[in-house]
Amino acid sequence: GGGEYGNATLSRFPILDTKNIDLSLPLKKRRSVLYAKVRTQGETSSRTIHLYNLHLGLSGYERKRQLKKFQDSEPFIAFHPKTPVIVAGDFNDLWSSLGKELVPAGFRSMPRAINTFPAIAPVRPLDSIFVRGEISLDEVRRSRLSLAKKASDHLPLIAKLEILES
Repeated sequence: GGGEYGNATLSRFPILDTKNIDLSLPLKKRRSVLYAKVRTQGETSSRTIHLYNLHLGLSGYERKRQLKKFQDSEPFIAFHPKTPVIVAGDFNDLWSSLGKELVPAGFRSMPRAINTFPAIAPVRPLDSIFVRGEISLDEVRRSRLSLAKKASDHLPLIAKLEILES
């Protein structure tokens, strides 16, 4: 019957605040970005990280407009450029071209596109991770767990990030 779908953010660190930001456009399928404010705890310090988990539309025009809506949304628009921000999810970006929409805002992308769709035998790089501010994206790979192929039609990306000292 198709079941239900949506965005979810899981964290081993406390989630201090959340917000669902509507990215839907008229006459298009509903889309959104899930925001989570997370407080990390290291051995010697803690830091607030802002996470955005998104699911963009299918057409290039739609995705560009949705990224603009995201960048104009609260609380993102108020962040200092050094504030650690992670944007990840289903960009539906077959040609890995959306980075050019985020780079002017200070985002850095994965070193290379990674095929994540379809989960059973990935041949398309629809998912991605971008970071901005005092955080580095050190490594990205796709999950190799057999359960991941059953949980979604996309394979999850696993990233190694480093929060930089301010």
